[in-house]
Order: sequence, then C-alpha cells, then structure tokens
Amino acid sequence: MVLNSTGSIATHIATKWVLPTGVSGALPDTVSLQRIKVQNFTGESIDASNIPEKYQDIITDLSKADALEEAFAWSATIAVSGGAIMVDDGGTSSDTLKLGDFSVGTEGKSQIAAMSFLSAMSKDTPTKLREIAMSSMNDLGYAMSYYKAV
Repeated sequence: MVLNSTGSIATHIATKWVLPTGVSGALPDTVSLQRIKVQNFTGESIDASNIPEKYQDIITDLSKADALEEAFAWSATIAVSGGAIMVDDGGTSSDTLKLGDFSVGTEGKSQIAAMSFLSAMSKDTPTKLREIAMSSMNDLGYAMSYYKAV
C-alpha cells in the first residue's frame, strides 16, 4: 500500500508539485474531502488512515484536481504592480517593493515558484485529472441491492 492514508496522499502531492502555501497547507483537508466523496459514491466506508488500494489512485487524482483548481484560483488573485509581485494569502509578500526612498524586500520565492509552475501548466489539467478519477470510480461501481416484491 503506497498511499494508504490521507496524510501520505497529501505529502505525495505536496512533494511532487509546487503549490502556493495556502493550497499546500490545506492538502490534508482537501484529501479528506475527496475521500468522503469516493466513500459516498461507493457506499463503502473508507478509513482515513487505512485507504484500500483500489481507492488510492482515485482519491489522489481527485485531490490533485482540487489542489490545482485552488492554485489556479490563487494565481488569479495576483496583482502585478511596478514590477513587484504582490501575493495576498493573508499577508503580503513581494520580491521588492519601493515607495519613494522606502524599500522593502522579502522572500517570496515559494510563491513566485508556484506562479512559475502554474503558468507552465494547462488550465485543463484539473479537468483531465477529474475525468480520469471519475472513469476509475465508475469502473469500481457502487453497491446495489435488489429486492423481490411479493
């Protein structure tokens, strides 16, 4: 079992992709929500700390799709002003911000790296990942019960 918990799936996604801080910090919650989605679809209980192998790729793909959609939404909030990248994720970060003689420089490298990563990725990627996951989920099927009317 490679990715048998919500935490291991979140760690896997965080180490494979460069995501904004707010998105990567919320990955455990994102994965848990996708686990619940698969659980509701299949009608079977899926333990967060012991995910069966047949659900791991589906939950991972759905989580990747959600994380990317959130990252694309984050990137849409970026405002470029005077050559400095302003990032609003509860605080402000910039590479260099000048106002007259006053200059402030901070390390916003992770946010800038996330922006570069997202700009190289197709906005259709979350849709494709979701389609793959839904196809796999449909292949699993779901529990059905048949009753005979008397």
